[in-house]
Amino acid sequence: MSSPWNKLTSNYAPSTDQSNNASQARKEEHMAITNKWDSFLFTVSTIKEASQNIDAGIFIFASSNQSVISISWKAHFIGETYNFQTLKSHPLWALAEKMGATHVHILVTGEEDRKNNVDKLINMFSPALNQSTKIVQPNLINTTEEIMSNNMEISGQLSETKNKLELLYQYEKHYLGLIKEYKEEIKFANTLQEDLRRERTLFFTQTLKDVIQTMKIAEVDNGVSAQWIQELVASYTKSIDLSSDLAKTHVIEILSILTAETKREAADAQLDTISKKADAS
Repeated sequence: MSSPWNKLTSNYAPSTDQSNNASQARKEEHMAITNKWDSFLFTVSTIKEASQNIDAGIFIFASSNQSVISISWKAHFIGETYNFQTLKSHPLWALAEKMGATHVHILVTGEEDRKNNVDKLINMFSPALNQSTKIVQPNLINTTEEIMSNNMEISGQLSETKNKLELLYQYEKHYLGLIKEYKEEIKFANTLQEDLRRERTLFFTQTLKDVIQTMKIAEVDNGVSAQWIQELVASYTKSIDLSSDLAKTHVIEILSILTAETKREAADAQLDTISKKADAS
């Protein structure tokens, strides 16, 4: 396995010949800087220059080690892209910079070649960030799968809760509708019950007292008076109980109607929900 350090080709070597004229110096200054990685000739660029290139190809985040007569490069990350303009926002450039990267080496190539050659270069030069990415990537995939699985589970739970709330809403809505529809019957039953309670109270607190007082004034025999009062109370209590039972029966009938209608509506709503689920699936 080759070292991540790679020597720059001779066309980069700075001239020490003082006899070069100013024109030649300016020409060399603007020459494209290249470097060979294995057998591939890369163009050396800054991140800004590389990000202005719209071509696809292979790129290397690299740092240099310059001596008097030559310069060598160390690869921190090797990758491939469909457009070099994406490099300006590459997530590993900042990390590569911290490791010393100063330039981006780019090689324009086709999709099939770049994918094969990237693997070859990574195996040859073993950039540190490529090695760490291999370790992190499976965990990242697993984490993503777990997040997606959790999101799907939550989505399913929310959908089920929504269906239940919709069913409850329809149930309550129909129930309130039934109460409104039978409002007069419910009001009548309630009024009847109140009247019966009021009448019973009035009988034992006032009417019965008046009857006893009247019989005393009329000097009715005490035995006859007691028997007559006893029969009156029994007869009245029986009558009030009968009326109360009739009122209760009426209330029960109304409640039975409301319950039956509500159950029917709930069953229809549930069947409708099941049908919608079946259609959705």
